[in-house]
Amino acid sequence: MIELVADPGLRWLQDGEQVSDIAVRPGETVIFRVVNSALFAHDFYIGSDEELSAPGGTTEVGIPSFGRGVRELEWTVPEELAGLKFGCTLPGHYPSMQGTFSLAAPASPAPASPAPSPSPAPGSSA
Repeated sequence: MIELVADPGLRWLQDGEQVSDIAVRPGETVIFRVVNSALFAHDFYIGSDEELSAPGGTTEVGIPSFGRGVRELEWTVPEELAGLKFGCTLPGHYPSMQGTFSLAAPASPAPASPAPSPSPAPGSSA
């Protein structure tokens, strides 16, 4: 789950820090948990810069405008990330409330467990 906080300063925050890029893997399903901590509306949409930069722009993937509270969006990351962005499209919000998606490093395989030590044969001293 990726939690993003839309704050009153027109920023997206993740773990208290402003976020402008989110690393994802093509084919993975991501759940965005969008928290609106402002005293006014925000929305959250995923699309091209052209789609999102138009005031009030929307796409098929997003969360419509909402006041305070929490909304969630489940999204399957497409194979092609080039040009894909996220943002709040309410008038005046997009310039500071937008970001890109980047390719996350492949998941590391689980470390191999060491082979168990052979047990000493019965009656031998180890």
